[in-house]
Amino acid sequence: MHKKLIILASIVLFCCSARAQFNVRVVLDKVPAKHRADTLFITTDGNQWNPADTNLMFKKDLSGKYVMDARGVEGNTYHYKICRGTMNSVECAVGGKPIDPRIVTIQSDTTLHIVVAGWTDDFLKP
Repeated sequence: MHKKLIILASIVLFCCSARAQFNVRVVLDKVPAKHRADTLFITTDGNQWNPADTNLMFKKDLSGKYVMDARGVEGNTYHYKICRGTMNSVECAVGGKPIDPRIVTIQSDTTLHIVVAGWTDDFLKP
């Protein structure tokens, strides 16, 4: 009996400690025309703000939209930005004004639709 309780307790602890994982799709509905041929990424606190993480790289779908699919994403709240491979080329508001990171809470399979208004390096002064 004692052995069965230990096994049951171990199973319960394992199940409670396992984090749920989800599929996340990010679709860029619009990006500035100037850089439509560039490689785009998501940089996030979930990848230590790595702006060129190939695991978070967008690909173009048949319609020409940038799409990124991530599998096995842990349920959590994430801060993120879209970028072109460097922290000097992150998304910004129209006119070059910096924007705060976007925030998403993943609790289930999720699809995000995003419009990128501008890129910071297009507004850098020489």
